[in-house]
Amino acid sequence: MAEPTPGLTAAGEGRLSGRAVMGWVAFSGLLLASILVPFAWFGDSLEAASGHFLATRPPSWQVALLLGGLLAGDAVLPVPSSLVGTAAGACWASGSARPRPGLG
Repeated sequence: MAEPTPGLTAAGEGRLSGRAVMGWVAFSGLLLASILVPFAWFGDSLEAASGHFLATRPPSWQVALLLGGLLAGDAVLPVPSSLVGTAAGACWASGSARPRPGLG
């Protein structure tokens, strides 16, 4: 007789056991906490720093380097890519990188 798959009920009906469900709940909770807790702890200071950065109008290369780095880091860090993309669009529309007539 074949051994039941670990995590499934003994009847093998494809239902997860209580232990497996609790493991997934714990994993999901830790993942969610690892994303949300840094924003709760550092959110105000990050918002103030980003507001100051955007108000002082740094050189375009610095903005491109920062926004590109944040979007690249989004793969492994909890970076709000929609906020970064919106900031990139705002800088593009109001900065020196505006498209020239006849090039579009």
